[in-house]
Amino acid sequence: MSDQLARRYREMPDERLLQIATFEASGLTPEALTVLHAELERRGADLALHQAVDTQTRELSRRDVDLLVTSVQKQPCPECRRVDRPINGGIVAETKSFVLFTTYDQETIIACPDCLSAQAKRSAWITAFIGWWGFPFGPFQTVKALRHNLRTIRQHARNEPSDALRAFVAQHPGVATAIAERPE
Repeated sequence: MSDQLARRYREMPDERLLQIATFEASGLTPEALTVLHAELERRGADLALHQAVDTQTRELSRRDVDLLVTSVQKQPCPECRRVDRPINGGIVAETKSFVLFTTYDQETIIACPDCLSAQAKRSAWITAFIGWWGFPFGPFQTVKALRHNLRTIRQHARNEPSDALRAFVAQHPGVATAIAERPE
């Protein structure tokens, strides 16, 4: 079994292995974790990926999450690479409607205050122009999306971590660890 698993991981593209290491390690068996670490080592992955795997395999205390949030905030903005202000998180949502068809997309964005604000404003404008056209859900989803975007725009300049950043770190500790422990 271990040989088959090792061969399977060895044949995986880097992107898929990275996905497992940062998002899916919590669901792996101890044997699979050992094989994953060995494959990461074989590919020369940095220590941050090994730590990302390990973070997902244990329960994090509130203090652990707070330390991880603080470490993430010190990293360069993933959008513009600036380091002069702490990065934060915000929920950005977008509604698009076309008569009887309405789509609603929402995601947590982790970025510097300027990039957060720019993305939230862009989504708010798109939603304001084409979100309300759908019947019957367009107007309701438009209001919901605008509420998220306006909240992100209002809170974008705060230095303390947002609830969106805390929730992201708690839900995705592997990704947060990989970001926080990334070598400069």
